[in-house]
Amino acid sequence: MQVPPMAARAILHTEAEALNALLTAIGPDRDLVDEPEPLTPGWPAWELETALWALPGIGQTKATKLIARKRPRLYPIWDSVVSQVLGTERAHLNPVREALRADD
Repeated sequence: MQVPPMAARAILHTEAEALNALLTAIGPDRDLVDEPEPLTPGWPAWELETALWALPGIGQTKATKLIARKRPRLYPIWDSVVSQVLGTERAHLNPVREALRADD
């Protein structure tokens, strides 16, 4: 995956402190299926995804890939095929979590 130069500069320099603070607030990697409560916009990972979307050239797939690189068991990569199967467009966290929880 290629990150556009302006976005890479923001991630590594100008926005690094804020993005790292959000990543730290997420906590350690853990399984998405084990998250006890539904995930809401106040959740740090949700906020991190939103912050990454704001960068030039970073859409939902790239944002989720960047987060999943740091928290692979916790944060699913948004994919258009999975989105079609689950009937989601933007909000993918809770539908994926519920799909993982279905039938144990």
